[in-house]
Amino acid sequence: MMKIDELDTKADHSDDIIKHLEKAVKADKEDAYSVHLLGVAHYKKKNYAEALSHLQKAETIRSKFSTCNLYYIGLTLHATGKKEEAIKGFIEAYKAHAHNEHEIKARALAKGMLLKLKVDPKEYAIEEY
Repeated sequence: MMKIDELDTKADHSDDIIKHLEKAVKADKEDAYSVHLLGVAHYKKKNYAEALSHLQKAETIRSKFSTCNLYYIGLTLHATGKKEEAIKGFIEAYKAHAHNEHEIKARALAKGMLLKLKVDPKEYAIEEY
């Protein structure tokens, strides 16, 4: 017999999550984080056009507010076959200042993607002050 916690992990609540995030974005159109989370939710559902639209909108609301947002822009572009644009997104994410552990992880993942895509490290080297 399946345990309740196992059942819950198999349940797909992504449509509900998207609906709630859409309400949050509608309530506060200037909240870059809600727009970002809506983009991430669409990315996870493989709705790449929607994801990219929301992730880029979050950047227009507040430029470079989150390393994670820049990383997801790169991932979304990569998933849609736009390699050169994706590389630019990963470079921006890698060079961005990380404010918390999630952003530190996003920077590391961005660097991993740059290595995977065989980008010359000189292109994303962080200059010393």
